[in-house]
Amino acid sequence: MAQSVSFQLKASPNLAFVFDTFNKYQQGITQYNALQLNVEAVGTQWDLYVGTSTQTPGYWDVGQTYASLYGNPSPPSDLLQIRVTNINRTTQTGSAFVPVPDIANPLYLIGGSLNPDATTPCATPGTATNTEESYLTSPSCYKFDVDYKLLPGLGYRAGQYNLRVDFWIVADL
Repeated sequence: MAQSVSFQLKASPNLAFVFDTFNKYQQGITQYNALQLNVEAVGTQWDLYVGTSTQTPGYWDVGQTYASLYGNPSPPSDLLQIRVTNINRTTQTGSAFVPVPDIANPLYLIGGSLNPDATTPCATPGTATNTEESYLTSPSCYKFDVDYKLLPGLGYRAGQYNLRVDFWIVADL
């Protein structure tokens, strides 16, 4: 029996957070339904995790700064927070926003670093479903909405910063 895991990304992979008012710096910006992950797992359990990839691990990449004297030169990557949810609430982070760590120490949304993880079927709401199935037949467990929240506060140099966020899905063999 063939084993495979994959996901489809639905939405643009590029987001922009523009902080052009004092209120946005204080309150942050939330982008709801920024993307959707549609998971398909055939013949195997699976893990889903996320992390940032940057030139200097743990910090945003500097595209361009507009000032050279004021503020820290590069914000930490964990200022970006993520919330990954589906109808059955099957991610390990629940409905809370959590910081996105560096990919070297990823945030597991489904499963964990131990292989294999305990089998958790889709019919168990509130638990991290990791059995074989598809978003086409069980969208309540295998279709994930991703929200991002960024609250930098003050203290960083004005400029353009880039952060790559990687999602990984792997067979839990």
